[in-house]
Amino acid sequence: MLPGAISLEGFSAKKDEFRARKIAVYCTIGYRSAKIARQLIKKGFRAHNLEGSLLGWIHRGGHLVDEKSKRTLKIHVYESSWNWVPRGYKAIWD
Repeated sequence: MLPGAISLEGFSAKKDEFRARKIAVYCTIGYRSAKIARQLIKKGFRAHNLEGSLLGWIHRGGHLVDEKSKRTLKIHVYESSWNWVPRGYKAIWD
């Protein structure tokens, strides 16, 4: 995940705290996050889909953290055909 980010579940549990803030929504490639951003906008949130999502973020030099906020080079992608990670990163899929 992005440093400082919270999960969708964490957001949902405290969504009223974020109503007046800008919200960046992301996923691996941006498809799911675009749908969620549109839903949040309809509910009055200032939501924006992160252009390029996680894959774009790491290709532009951004870094990721794990659930303990430690830097990680692992990123979950859908399947091997979505393994578009830059050198040094490891794509993981189920």
